[in-house]
Amino acid sequence: DRSRFNAHHFGFTITKVDPASVTMSGNSATFGLIYYVDPAFDPDASPPKPVAPATSPWEFRVLTLKALFANASVQRFESYAQLTLQQLFGQAVDHMGAEGANPYDALIMTGSLHKQGGVTTYGLEAQGDATFFFDGGVFNKIEVLQAQFSTTGREPANGVTKVSARVDLYGFLDFKTLADGGASFDLFSFGSTDGQALQQGLSFSGLGITTSFEVPNDPTKAAFKSVYAFDASKMAFDATRSTPRTGSLFTSLALKVDSLVTGTTDSTPRDAGYLDVATPLRLPGVRGDWYGLRLQANFGTPGALAGKIGLTSYLLLTWSPPSAGAAARLGLGLRLPGAGQSSSLLSLQGVMKLAVGPIALTQ
Repeated sequence: DRSRFNAHHFGFTITKVDPASVTMSGNSATFGLIYYVDPAFDPDASPPKPVAPATSPWEFRVLTLKALFANASVQRFESYAQLTLQQLFGQAVDHMGAEGANPYDALIMTGSLHKQGGVTTYGLEAQGDATFFFDGGVFNKIEVLQAQFSTTGREPANGVTKVSARVDLYGFLDFKTLADGGASFDLFSFGSTDGQALQQGLSFSGLGITTSFEVPNDPTKAAFKSVYAFDASKMAFDATRSTPRTGSLFTSLALKVDSLVTGTTDSTPRDAGYLDVATPLRLPGVRGDWYGLRLQANFGTPGALAGKIGLTSYLLLTWSPPSAGAAARLGLGLRLPGAGQSSSLLSLQGVMKLAVGPIALTQ
């Protein structure tokens, strides 16, 4: 809010005055105080408390920015910002956990200045557990251990500067345990056994909330409204820090975590070459926008006929975000090596073709 951004005082220390001509030469050091506090934020609260967001389901908001200048350099700096996360993977957050719990589903980020090689940069970072719980769907919770803000682009255009930025989240995905008639049929494998234990699940990095806005070059004009988006395309996983459950699909078949896959109605798992896999759970398959956890499975080699080529396949665990009051739609697919798009016909170096019938996963 530019109307609340103030220069409390600002000045120059006049130096190098020539008494003969009463002129000044050289540079003069600046001093001053830049001061901003969001009217809804209590700057005296310790620890800082989040405020009600103005937009949903995501919002990035500067709460305070205070900078004291003396002798042309920053002597003291303080800044807080808030990142509101009311929706993740297309599903509304039900509530936050005890750690940093608040009614706004928000993280408080602390700003800092870094000086290196004569260049000063501004950074924002949140540390400490912030746990987002869900009602239904595939997640017990998503735990955010760290968040980092970075500006990704600035582009002058027609009297404005187009700015884009991104907040990257790091933490754990805690998946629910699926069940077949009361017995565990643990497809998603990673997470806590009680849905509550912290730092349990699939360790992730690079889950992003992006924002873009336009800043008028004329400071008397208000900035344009920010546009937010959820971006899972840069996610990466660390299996060494993850905690698969005993007896799960991941541990039983000695799989490897590969990547996160996303799709829409126009790009289904079958379009990407995945064959449906039947399970006792009778999964209905995804619909609309969907996400998928891709796991690598090594089925050995096809023997001397194909030399040293490996039979590396991919299992895709897919889900669509649940609508209000409905269960998430889940699916399981298998992509075979050498098979064409949506095909169950394998070719071993063009010498022999194998047709594969229905595929089932049992326990």
